[in-house]
Amino acid sequence: MAIKIGYNWRWNLRNGGFGNVSVVDKQFENQEKRVFVMKRVSTSSRYDLEFDIHRSVFGFGREAGSDHIIEMFAMYVAGTEAVFIVDFADQGDLGNRCTLPLHPSLAQNYFRQLIWGLDFIHKKNIVHRDIKPLNLFLKSPSKRITMNAYNKAKKSFLDKLKIGDFGTAERYRTDSGKQLWLKGRRGTQTHLAPELFINGMESKGPPLDVWAAGIVLVELITMKRLWKQANLNDKNFMKYFDDKYYQMDFEWKSLGSAKKLVLKLLKVQSAFRITIEDIIKDPWFVTDIPEDDEFEIAMRGRETLV
Repeated sequence: MAIKIGYNWRWNLRNGGFGNVSVVDKQFENQEKRVFVMKRVSTSSRYDLEFDIHRSVFGFGREAGSDHIIEMFAMYVAGTEAVFIVDFADQGDLGNRCTLPLHPSLAQNYFRQLIWGLDFIHKKNIVHRDIKPLNLFLKSPSKRITMNAYNKAKKSFLDKLKIGDFGTAERYRTDSGKQLWLKGRRGTQTHLAPELFINGMESKGPPLDVWAAGIVLVELITMKRLWKQANLNDKNFMKYFDDKYYQMDFEWKSLGSAKKLVLKLLKVQSAFRITIEDIIKDPWFVTDIPEDDEFEIAMRGRETLV
């Protein structure tokens, strides 16, 4: 397939947020050889809508805020398959990268990037609907810097987080500003907001991504799950719903100073859930957590990621 569309196949990627993917490269005239990810999906899927939404989010050129979105360069249709050519995140995804609780400073750094990316997406009138670690990709800084430079600019050295896989994304507002109510239960069960488990209920878009971002933040800090699903058949969620969250099989103290923000992100009633605008103003979000050994933690395991 790579040869058919003018690329060189290099290797298959292990399973992750992208699904059926390979690493490919291409030599462009008067330029260095570039490396991409080739994602293949069936034409029986909503591939054309995914392409339209992804390109409308990113645009046909780099905008301020788009740094936290995986760039899509091209799409080809070959027989029964649609092929997307997207940016190569050389450090893999958070789902495979993070197997131990992160240092709070590093978790804060990744969460900030996630929220900045969601802010950009939502301002394009799009909701992602499947925010989870497997769909959050990490890319090395574009420039090499020395340790001395690192001490002066630590944040710029850390991996860039990029939101990818727009296969379940939808428009939640028209270009003229009209609210579009979303139907159906899309996304990953463990990260779905509770309103999605109410049969026949229509949902607003942004609160769905905010809820999922709250679940991601818990996972980054603790590597544990609060519940299997946010519905009343789950005993832990039932305790949370009844405001008895300290009776859950979860140690809330493990969230440290992030606990207050997590409770705002995971408000059961979407109307009271914190907005992206208020997340960006939240004390935990704006106040840097001391870095300590952030560099060593950020570098751990880099050579085994792809």
